[in-house]
Amino acid sequence: MSGKKEVDNKDKFYYLTVVFDERYKSKKFHYLSNDLTISAGDYVIVDSFGDNKVVKVIKAAFYTKTTAPYPYHLTKQIISKADKLEPIAKEENSPPIPIPKLEPFDYAEWYAQLEAEEDIDKMPKAIQQLAKSWSCKFFPPTDYSKSNNPSPYYLKHANITFKYKGKWYRFTPSAFGTNDDIFVAVSEYGLEQALQKLGAEKVNLSSQID
Repeated sequence: MSGKKEVDNKDKFYYLTVVFDERYKSKKFHYLSNDLTISAGDYVIVDSFGDNKVVKVIKAAFYTKTTAPYPYHLTKQIISKADKLEPIAKEENSPPIPIPKLEPFDYAEWYAQLEAEEDIDKMPKAIQQLAKSWSCKFFPPTDYSKSNNPSPYYLKHANITFKYKGKWYRFTPSAFGTNDDIFVAVSEYGLEQALQKLGAEKVNLSSQID
């Protein structure tokens, strides 16, 4: 590992045994040092997974490669001696994370969406005409069974909820004489877009897996 070098001509190396937290002295770590003035009780700055940490030295001693407490080629050098135990300030302060402004929840709008009109005959003429033009696209589910369903699940509670001229409406499979699976499959191929083109807002196709 780069940054390590021998400290004398006798092929010995100055190892520092350190702890990151004095409450857990059993968790010891080893670093190399070229500063022979560092001894037990001193504090040093070391690299720990890319972050600089101030740690306490609990032992300092010379070792050879064969007697070292940790493999020499894997041991990091300390960065420097520290005057005292204190957090290291980052070179650049990260900008604060902006907190998004949350709009107040509109309970009236939420309730109106829940109570959306589902009777096509009570919807505006333009919506009725659109529904009529699409009704022929929903093939009758006369022989629709688990055996010919490509999915291992059935869909349920399928619907398209949308807002048109200030009022909420909902298309359901029963209104088109079909089931949930076919309703979703056909609706995904243009019904949502057709509603938006007509002027509908907040068009949302949803369903649940049974």
